[in-house]
Amino acid sequence: MTVSTLISLFALMILVSGNPPVSATLCKISGVSYNFPREAMPGEQVHVDTTVAGSCASNGQQYYLLRANLIEKSSARLLSSNQTPIGYDAENFTATVKNIATTPLGANFTWPLEVDVYVINAGSGGGSYMYDYSTKANIAIEVGPTAIPEFPRQTPVVVLLVATLALTFFTTKREATKKQHRKESSTRVLKNVGCGMRQPLTHSAS
Repeated sequence: MTVSTLISLFALMILVSGNPPVSATLCKISGVSYNFPREAMPGEQVHVDTTVAGSCASNGQQYYLLRANLIEKSSARLLSSNQTPIGYDAENFTATVKNIATTPLGANFTWPLEVDVYVINAGSGGGSYMYDYSTKANIAIEVGPTAIPEFPRQTPVVVLLVATLALTFFTTKREATKKQHRKESSTRVLKNVGCGMRQPLTHSAS
């Protein structure tokens, strides 16, 4: 039985039964992480990526899958279900499942979601499908245009007024200082000229 046939049979079994397979405890998961946008516009397509790292006890005959269901919490509606192969060698694996959903229409609201994650032992084709690991996580996306932060109305006016007054004061003072320096310079020049004009003439003795 080929791998693609095995995956198809497993997906068909899930759709028909609607119930989780028998759980096993053959996998040790070291980490589960979620990558998704914290903000999105209404009607925007968003990607939620789930990455699982771990190790499953395997003799090389069991085929493993990683599956993630993205659920809208308010309506319990399944938005997306996807899976990716881990393979027959499930020791020290890292796998990522990508789910895609479209944000609801509306503005400025929080969209709560749930991500259900499963590491699945699809067996060797004998019909034994088991969830070796499962976990759930709650995430949220802020939907709507990003709000422009509002500043206190009084504070900017006061700051602007103080800054304007300070600038006017220092500008006026600087101009007054320049005028004073020019006046003092002119006075010194006039005094020097006046002193030169009043200086008596000296005659040499004949």
